Amino acid sequence: MILVKTALSHFDRRAAIRRAWGNFSDVSVYFVTGIPAPSSEDKTYFNTVLEESSEHGDMIIGNFYDTYRIGSPI
Repeated sequence: MILVKTALSHFDRRAAIRRAWGNFSDVSVYFVTGIPAPSSEDKTYFNTVLEESSEHGDMIIGNFYDTYRIGSPI
């Protein structure tokens, strides 16, 4: 199992990883991200991320803000 930390807006990067590693039957890849912070521009991407998660079944969306700032708990 491989866990990949990903930002909400990194659709193309996740697609590239799926193409590259998706052909290996003995490797499971999951993408880990959080929810958008209230002041984040990533709120616009979140519904699309939820659709992507439903389509691929390989995303883990945690109950934390997806931000690169320290100390941003919910």
